[in-house]
Amino acid sequence: MPDFNIQLRDNLTKIPQVEGGLTPYIEGGMLRIHFGYESLVTDPQVPLPEVGTWQLTACRIGSSVIAYNALVEGEDALIPLSTFLSGYYYVFRGLAGSEVFTCTVLIP
Repeated sequence: MPDFNIQLRDNLTKIPQVEGGLTPYIEGGMLRIHFGYESLVTDPQVPLPEVGTWQLTACRIGSSVIAYNALVEGEDALIPLSTFLSGYYYVFRGLAGSEVFTCTVLIP
């Protein structure tokens, strides 16, 4: 199983990340993974360097099965929540060039 540098988070609506990470949002029946850092307190948005395409993968914690794997154009990936099992943590990894960014989401 790949090393995803896992860090658990509790806030389901907007999860703060370190600068240069992925920012997840739950919007209705969708999960949006934003390629970049969005602060809750100071600067409202600090985008990552522009990339044409980046790869997003997700794996349920405790499982070696990849639950999501796609190439993404632009800054956001929109994924139906029904893709994932409710009540489980998933770790997301965004790969852009040689840079890897991660976030963890508890699916409601």
